[in-house]
Amino acid sequence: MCGFKEKFQMWKDWWNGGDENSIINQIYSMMWYAAIFEILKQVHNFSLSRNSNKELPNWAFWNFVFTTHFETQTNAIMRLLDKSNDVISLRRLVSDIKENCLCLTRKDILDSLNLPYDYENSLTISGSGTFNQSYAFAELMHKQMDLLANIPSGSQRQPSDMIRKCVIDWIEKRLETVELKDIKKYRNKFVAHAATNKSRDGKDLKDMKITLRKISKAHEIICKTANFIAQNIFFDGRMSFLAGNIQDVLENLDKPLVSQENIPGLLAQLNEFKKQTEQWCKWDWSSEFEKSCP
Repeated sequence: MCGFKEKFQMWKDWWNGGDENSIINQIYSMMWYAAIFEILKQVHNFSLSRNSNKELPNWAFWNFVFTTHFETQTNAIMRLLDKSNDVISLRRLVSDIKENCLCLTRKDILDSLNLPYDYENSLTISGSGTFNQSYAFAELMHKQMDLLANIPSGSQRQPSDMIRKCVIDWIEKRLETVELKDIKKYRNKFVAHAATNKSRDGKDLKDMKITLRKISKAHEIICKTANFIAQNIFFDGRMSFLAGNIQDVLENLDKPLVSQENIPGLLAQLNEFKKQTEQWCKWDWSSEFEKSCP
């Protein structure tokens, strides 16, 4: 043993503990906003096909929607792929699992899940005929380990069977695909940092384009990786990445965003905000400086 139970508990805390930044919470948030964008994108397309060129959707609103989608999604994706030592991320979890792969034995995983190693003769409680769920889970976990350890038959099982390192290596490598690398460059150059012209220049950035397809591919890779971890490390079963009632996204969507009679009020609010910003250009910095430095 190498303190695997403690390590396993730490992984579970990262995965779905009480922290608001747990990996599951991060994925739920990312995919929830992605689902909302899918609806808004379709609303935009409906509007384009239904209206004449004189009644195109409001450009400012839709520019905000699309820009916000790219920025929030690239940030969410890169948070999940962050390898720093002081963060909770999917990438850090996979890397830590890889570093401790020698501890990923059949018996240690079953012990950490509080599942019995021997189950064949105990699927029902003796004399009662009652189905024992923990033994059934143990049976399924053994079958999962057979695949992970490449054990061809149950008769060849050993407590020391380990998840193959090449499997974890493969899972980790999937988090470094071209799409994810491109998203990282885009986020670092255009979202997280205001890169200089020299920094933005280069063939790699000119050839790199962030598209909805790349965002979708990143979602797919992250969700498949998370599902692998859920099934094969924590034995949580298949995941559902859209928590809550997805129909909530459609609530009141049939109602107008604003009526014609409210337009003057919106214009007044915009003008008020403009006046506020113009006051900052009239800042009497000298007077404020003198007051702060007696």
